[in-house]
Amino acid sequence: MGSKTYSQVLSFGKWPYVGKPTWVLTKRAPNHKPDLNIEFSSKEPILIVRHIKNKSKKDIWLVGGGQVISSFINQNLIDTIILFIIPILLGNGIPLFKNLTPLLKLNLLNEQRYNNGVIKLEYEISHF
Repeated sequence: MGSKTYSQVLSFGKWPYVGKPTWVLTKRAPNHKPDLNIEFSSKEPILIVRHIKNKSKKDIWLVGGGQVISSFINQNLIDTIILFIIPILLGNGIPLFKNLTPLLKLNLLNEQRYNNGVIKLEYEISHF
């Protein structure tokens, strides 16, 4: 996750990823570390992914905003995107993606509707 997402998650109170290996992409390590499994790194996304994959063959879950997600997409490091549509119109906000360099096609893999109106969409990324 990016440093902004990390700060946002900390503001929620209890750390929700206790015991799960977590990498925070940041140029400066924050003072607060609520779990021993958190690592801070300023390395390029490809180097972080290689490091994680050398430790585990499991999937990597990327949590973050447009800047972090786009940097991983631009280096072809994401194969699946899961989006949640929440039925609230904000009027403004932060873009979901920023400065994407490749043109991408999304193939719908799965959709799930919830009683509260939320829709979960799972896409596989394809390149034209």
